[in-house]
Parts: sequence; structure tokens; C-alpha cells
Amino acid sequence: MLRVKTEKVEAYLRGFGFAAKVALRKKQKRKLGPSKDFADLSAEQLRGALRGITSLGELEGLANRKRHLSAQHLRGWSDAQVKIILERKAEIISAQRRKAEGLRVIDDE
Repeated sequence: MLRVKTEKVEAYLRGFGFAAKVALRKKQKRKLGPSKDFADLSAEQLRGALRGITSLGELEGLANRKRHLSAQHLRGWSDAQVKIILERKAEIISAQRRKAEGLRVIDDE
């Protein structure tokens, strides 16, 4: 059965001009645990997660996740987490201003 599948895939790829050898793996069952809510993260874990957010829109979506996901069952933010989110917002705004000022300097020349 696997041999037939690999031959079919190889023939399909040859039709597009690819000389490919195909190796298929057996399906692996994933063990998915319950997904972790950001509100369950510690302060350091939340800071680490927020470092990957670079736009205000994305940060706003995370901060208001209960409304955006229509999931009122999610836990609310603690005061410390709100402070961390607001700090990240200030960092993003500051970075955007620095970038805009740098562009203005170039445009003025």
C-alpha cells in the first residue's frame, strides 16, 4: 500500500518536472494536552511570550482575547499581568516612534 502511494506521489511530481524520491512515514498520534491560556502564565513566561508580539493590533488581540474569541470562560488578567501588557504596549509605541523619526530624518535630506 505504501509503495503504491509513493509511486503515485513520485509520478505526480515528475509531471511537474521534479525528479524526487518520496519517503512516507507512518502517522503518529499526537498527545495534545489542554492548551495553556496566557492568563495562566507566570510573569516571566508572559514577558517572554510578549517579546514575540511586534504590533499593537496583535497585542490588542491578546489583551482582549475574551472578547475577540467570544470566550467569556477564560480567566481575566491579574493586575501584574495587566502591568506587563501595558509595558509591552509602551515598548511597541516607542519603537514605532523611533522608526518613524528615523524615516523622517532620511526624508528631510
